[in-house]
Amino acid sequence: MNVNFRCMETKDSAKLLDFIRITALAQGVKYIDATKPELEKACAQEDYYVFFSMIGDKEVGHAMYVFTYTSFRAKRRLYLEDIFVKEKFRRNGIGKAIFNELDRIGKAQNCVEMEWKCSKDNLAAIKFYYSIGARLQSGKDGDWLFWTKDIIVESE
Repeated sequence: MNVNFRCMETKDSAKLLDFIRITALAQGVKYIDATKPELEKACAQEDYYVFFSMIGDKEVGHAMYVFTYTSFRAKRRLYLEDIFVKEKFRRNGIGKAIFNELDRIGKAQNCVEMEWKCSKDNLAAIKFYYSIGARLQSGKDGDWLFWTKDIIVESE
């Protein structure tokens, strides 16, 4: 599948909220506080970054991230808050394409790694993260596992 990416605009807040709700449901989260006006405000302030993965003109996934700092490496880090691909589009290379795009963004922002967490029960995601070269960290917070991946940009 040919995957393209589109940066979120303020007008996409309702679409992002739908993705957040789908993600929460998939992770067993029963309640979310996010609202469309809060997402619009955050988007306008550029406190976080979001892009949608696109097949044609259809949003089939998204990634939400911020930039942080890793004191142990004394460099910038990309922290991935959310990554999600709609179920019927999975196993088509979209997740890998999203991580390649995050690598490209991270490299452009002088990041050395990305970090995220996922549910310890999300076995498909865990298998996928290993397949892209991610490392499971020793820390664990209840139901969440922590992951890191060095920023690598594959040649096109």
